[in-house]
Formats: sequence, structure tokens, C-alpha cells
Amino acid sequence: MRRRDFPPVLQALVPTQESPTGQDDVNVGVEQLVRRGMSRFAEGRVQDSLKDFNTAMERRPSLSPFLWQRGISLYYVGDYAEAAAQFRRDVSVNPSDTEEAIWAFLSESRLYGTDKARESLLTINGERRPLLQLVYESLRDGGDSPRLDQLKRIADTQRGGASFYASLYLGLLYEAMGDVGESRRWIVRAAESPYASSGDYMGAVAKVHRMARGWW
Repeated sequence: MRRRDFPPVLQALVPTQESPTGQDDVNVGVEQLVRRGMSRFAEGRVQDSLKDFNTAMERRPSLSPFLWQRGISLYYVGDYAEAAAQFRRDVSVNPSDTEEAIWAFLSESRLYGTDKARESLLTINGERRPLLQLVYESLRDGGDSPRLDQLKRIADTQRGGASFYASLYLGLLYEAMGDVGESRRWIVRAAESPYASSGDYMGAVAKVHRMARGWW
């Protein structure tokens, strides 16, 4: 269930045409910028993380469809339109990525409301993670979907990543629906879970969300 943390386009650091040996400072710098941006986000320095991601993308435009971490930073600085655009670019090259479709919906719901955002919900094919499929179906259903109860059962009865992800996305979905009390309940639970400190980037997301809302 662990979220892939580093963009695949950077994992291999494929050499550019200008640098057939792959040893130029530009390539190394881009990798370092992305890693530093991720670290800064985990530290709660969201604006600084966004600067690093933007610089990395400017220096290597081919990163654009893969830099989902940038979309999350954009979400937390309140640039929901650009966040949605970032997540939609990701889905355009990875049409089985349910998580990016969910975040595009969350971003657009902040702009237009959940009903309008649902009308333009991205279609996902090939999702092999049952929990994320359940989250996707919950937001697709809208309102008091019975799938929300299924997510709550997972959060209450399972451990580790499954409980964490169910709690995190319950909190995000309830916030999109305007239920602050339920959102706070589940976000705090996710942020305080041991899994939130496991090194999974989404653990940092739960903590940043809690900090951004002041839910202590």
C-alpha cells in the first residue's frame, strides 16, 4: 500500500541529450531539488518545497507529468487550480493512478464544490489496490456512500498502512463534503498513527494537513 515516493523519471536519472554520460550538474541538481522539496514538505515547509519542485520542473520540463508531490504542495498552499492541473497531467501518463484522480477531485471540489467536481471526475482503469478503489468509489457515489462505512471498518479493524490510508482518506473526503468534525477526527487519527512516521510520503501529508488546519 506504500505510496511510491520518488518520480520514476528520476529514479534512473536517464542522461539527457546534452549530457550523454549523465554526469552533468543539471541532472544531479534536479534530483537533489526533488529530494529536498520532499524533505521540506515533511518538515512542514510547504512553500519552500513548492519552490524546489517548481525549479526542478523548470530545469527539466519532462518531469511535469510525474511530479505529484508538487500537486500536493500546491494543494496546501491553496493553489487548487494548478494542483488539479498537476494531478490531471499525472493521470494522463498513468491512467491507472487512482490516487492522483482522487487528489484532482479534492482540488476541484475546493474550487467548484463536490457536485461539480464529481462531474469531471477522472476515469481510472486498472487500479489494483482495493482500498484506493473503495475511496474512489466513495467520492464517485457522493453524499453518505455506504462505502464510507467500509472505510471506517478498515480503519478500525486493520493495522499499519491499511488503517492509516483509510483514516487519511476518510478525513480528506469528509473535508470535501464540509464535515469539519469528522474530517478532524480521521485526520488526527491518521497523523498520530505509527504508520505516519514510517517514511511513507503520505504520512507527511497527514501531519501537514493537521498542522495546516491547526487540529491539535
